[in-house]
Amino acid sequence: MIGPGVGCSRWLAVLGILSIGAASSAQTPRQSDQVRQLISWLSYPDSSMREQATEQLGRLGEPAVLPLIELLGSGGKYVRPYAAKALGALRDARAVPALILALGDDENWVLQLEAEKALLQIGAPAVESLMAALADPASQPRSRGRIVAVLGKLGDGRSAVLLLRAMRDDALRDAAVSALKLLPPEAFAGVIDPALAEPVVAELCRAAYPDDARQLLARLGPAAVGPLVAVLGDRLDARARERAVDALGGIKDPRAVDPLVGVLAEEITPSQLGQRAALALKQIGDARSIEPMLAILHDQGSRKHKWATEVLSGIDDPRATAALIGELNSPVLLNINDAMESLVRSGGDTVRRLLAESANPSSPVRCVSLQVLGKRREPAALELILGALVDPSNSPAVRRCAARAAESMGDTRAVPNLISALKDSDVLVRRESAATLHALADPRAADALAAALADPDVTVRESAAEALVTLADRRMMSALIVALRDPSGSVRSSAAKALGRIGDPQAIPALVAILQLPNQLVQNSAAGALADIGPAAVDALLAVVGGTDSSARRFAAQALGGIADPRAQERLRTALRERDLVLVAGGSVFFVLLGAPGSESTLVEALNREGGTDMAVVLLNSGNALLEEAARSWAQAHGVLVRGSLGTWNVRWGGKR
Repeated sequence: MIGPGVGCSRWLAVLGILSIGAASSAQTPRQSDQVRQLISWLSYPDSSMREQATEQLGRLGEPAVLPLIELLGSGGKYVRPYAAKALGALRDARAVPALILALGDDENWVLQLEAEKALLQIGAPAVESLMAALADPASQPRSRGRIVAVLGKLGDGRSAVLLLRAMRDDALRDAAVSALKLLPPEAFAGVIDPALAEPVVAELCRAAYPDDARQLLARLGPAAVGPLVAVLGDRLDARARERAVDALGGIKDPRAVDPLVGVLAEEITPSQLGQRAALALKQIGDARSIEPMLAILHDQGSRKHKWATEVLSGIDDPRATAALIGELNSPVLLNINDAMESLVRSGGDTVRRLLAESANPSSPVRCVSLQVLGKRREPAALELILGALVDPSNSPAVRRCAARAAESMGDTRAVPNLISALKDSDVLVRRESAATLHALADPRAADALAAALADPDVTVRESAAEALVTLADRRMMSALIVALRDPSGSVRSSAAKALGRIGDPQAIPALVAILQLPNQLVQNSAAGALADIGPAAVDALLAVVGGTDSSARRFAAQALGGIADPRAQERLRTALRERDLVLVAGGSVFFVLLGAPGSESTLVEALNREGGTDMAVVLLNSGNALLEEAARSWAQAHGVLVRGSLGTWNVRWGGKR
């Protein structure tokens, strides 16, 4: 049976291959019988038998090839896909023309799929026939789209030019782009002529598939530079210009430097286009970009300053490095930041120049150079940074920058010097040193940080307390308990968190005491700390719950809700039964997790009379429709924005965190 839509004369031409090699590969009678038997099994209704027959035919080799090719053209609708599958297993190039023809059978999609798989299994020997079929639009009109797809999946570079030409056919454009993506980059080297590049570039720059287009444009190579530059001249098509800029950066051809500089020099350069042009010039890294970028830098008010520093960071030239280092002394803070970011990424002799500036006491950019070296994590700079940190002859500004640089380095060898810097005469140096020790989280700093809790400056004490939260060193308990009486709520809050992480019951009385002070930040931290300490804190919390201070009772209930202890849980259940709204509001997380049927009305009443934003967020995330609606109504009435999925508050009704 001739396949639907396939001309009889064309199929007979394909079958002409049956005579190829017939004399040299004659089958024995036994082989012929075996092939005929297996082919007959392909018509059996049992699919497992058909699969077994296909598998055995694929292992028979030479004797099965020609009968299967004939079957591929003349078999029934349900038999032909099995013939294609067996031919794929045989990997015989003589089957390629018939398989290509089968790709065009639009009424048998299973056959099309198996034919495609078979061609991919045959591999490179199929490429020339596929290319010939694609090059002749009249030969395989129904198969061309699938031929394009197969060529792409085969990934053979010989098909690159033909696939690029196929892009000009509206019916094949999308398939051709997808196929070209799969070819290796080297497939495009030296094979694209300008006559072909121009229409391809024009199409890709204006195509609807941005990612694929950018990838292919960059692969076209030097032949595409001229057409891409021409696209840059069309200021009415911003998207096409952006793609052209990206492609020129990927091609890295020096001919693109002047046109790209011209983009940056335009009186009004769109932000996205300017950023892309700067990146492209950086990728090219041509020294001809230096002078135009210097001109931009000299205009201190230019919004293009960041683009210029980006370009210079990619050029391995002493002039580029010198210009960036010079910008560290700019009177404009944003310009300094731009230069710092670029110097962190730049190469060449950047490190040598920065080391020299950092070691020079009279350099106006010494401080910022130290920070850049820290951000680069240059091993050669560590000793210089640590020396600058503790050298009293340096200005406080230099010592502060050295402390920041040490934090960026992230090297614990800085700890001894940072401990010394905690006693610096300059409060900002002490604060930066405490913050850096916090980031390093080295236990050797615990004693010094505990001592810093007595620093006269509140910001130093706050940084030290935050660092001690991370360390959670039991030896620091006494200092932390003293810090619970600090005038700063932030210090008290951090001290409470640290004591909670340590988990020693000796801290309970002090934590209960601050739980009853009128500072919600501190009360919340104390409640969390007491919950972390666990069952040992229950008796003290029950005493607070039995008191008269509403705020303290609320936070005590919050703490009880976080402790897995029967006494705590029973007290909260009692509060729910007795409609003790203060305790219900404080224990809202516990009650949502409990999910007691019928408790919604009490929770809603507690929210409206005693609740706050934290409780509203809990209810909004609960997964209970009644509570969620109540939370939204409360928020609207109080002019508060609440939203779902907020970290630890994200608890579900009757479930778990």
